[in-house]
Amino acid sequence: MSSIFSLNENKNNYPIIVNSNASILVRIISRLKLKFVKLLNALRTPAIIQEFEYSDKLTNQKISIKNQSLHTVITIDGRDYYFNRLNGKFDGTGSGLTCN
Repeated sequence: MSSIFSLNENKNNYPIIVNSNASILVRIISRLKLKFVKLLNALRTPAIIQEFEYSDKLTNQKISIKNQSLHTVITIDGRDYYFNRLNGKFDGTGSGLTCN
């Protein structure tokens, strides 16, 4: 699973292209996907999973679901799981950064 986007998104909540070796066709397709998702967001089309936060008092686990521009991110105890917003396929993992 290779993606030209970083799993961290910038302050505008849009992915950052990190692979400078990506072909022009890949960049065009990626930008078209982003435009399509922006249109869906503007039309307030719901994501596959709605945003959600939960703290389980029994296990002390913290779970959150957030919809970003191209991904739905499920975070469990600081570990992020990325799913493609359009088709729901698993797209990778990452770690949420926390500041104390």
